[in-house]
Amino acid sequence: MNNIGINYESDHFISDYLPLISFSTEKQKNIAEFYILTKAKIFFDKIIGIDIDVEKSQIKYTKLITEQDFSSIKINYFYDNILFDLGKRDSNNKLDFNPKWGVTFDEKCAPILMNYLSPNYKVRQNSYLKYKVLNYSHLNYKIPYSRYGTIDMNGTPIFYYIYFTLQEILDEVKKVNVTKY
Repeated sequence: MNNIGINYESDHFISDYLPLISFSTEKQKNIAEFYILTKAKIFFDKIIGIDIDVEKSQIKYTKLITEQDFSSIKINYFYDNILFDLGKRDSNNKLDFNPKWGVTFDEKCAPILMNYLSPNYKVRQNSYLKYKVLNYSHLNYKIPYSRYGTIDMNGTPIFYYIYFTLQEILDEVKKVNVTKY
């Protein structure tokens, strides 16, 4: 996956606005990567409701762009990284998208804020609200994500930015390293 480095791995970043996150051991890197993959799988399976292979559909961190890059990035970036394997046609000849995803630490790339609603919360029947009520009560932990963002094509998300904080990744690495001492 290569979201997290070990010490400093020189790799060309497409964006000038991505932080380089590095750990001193392979074990710490693997813990962080596993955490990211696990949260991404939960995000797609339980929250968004899309069945994708999170490992194969992830765009390598060094190839991601931020909102700051959109004005200067060339169109072939999108073909090479996101659109190259859009999907296949279903029985109705409708294109079945295979969305991609990537990690972001930038809230501007993830403007969609998800909030917890109590299982007792009731949406009025005559409501004009057109949104999916996200209910995390079936999960055995805190809200897995607070933010995400998308790049859409014809109103359909083809890329998801999944927001992580450095603190949540550090907390996960520290949990395992505490047993070391």
